[in-house]
Amino acid sequence: VRARLEAEAEAEAEAQRQLVEEEARANQRLAVAEAARKEAEAEGARRAAEAEVRRRHEEEATAAKAAAAAEEAATEAARKEAAARAKLDVATREAQAKRGAEILGALLAGGSEGGRAGTPMGTPRGDGGQVLGMPLGASLMLPLGMPMGLAGSPAGSEPVGEEGE
Repeated sequence: VRARLEAEAEAEAEAQRQLVEEEARANQRLAVAEAARKEAEAEGARRAAEAEVRRRHEEEATAAKAAAAAEEAATEAARKEAAARAKLDVATREAQAKRGAEILGALLAGGSEGGRAGTPMGTPRGDGGQVLGMPLGASLMLPLGMPMGLAGSPAGSEPVGEEGE
């Protein structure tokens, strides 16, 4: 009986030891599986973070391209505006020169501009070849657009103030 009890106790101890070993192996498998799960989660989070960084870089690159395109468009618009302004300035100067030439031609022809009121263009004025109260040669030296002073003389050529009055 005693040998049988010892054998049963030994068999139970062996079964208990095997059970403990099996439980340890199961716990080890669970720990390995949990570690693998956590590693997979960490890898997923890392990939998501990398994707977010790539997306942000792409957005920044797109924004930079848009800003460069807008700056280029603004530069082109400014260049076109400057070209249009230059064309306008040239056209204005040409129109002023043409008008000046017309006035000078009318003065030299002795017409009503600068002559007696009511005298038709091209008719003698009877003022002895004077334009604006000066001999004809002196009037040619006047720059176009020069302001005229008293009695048809260039501004500033006659004294102004108490002595000139």
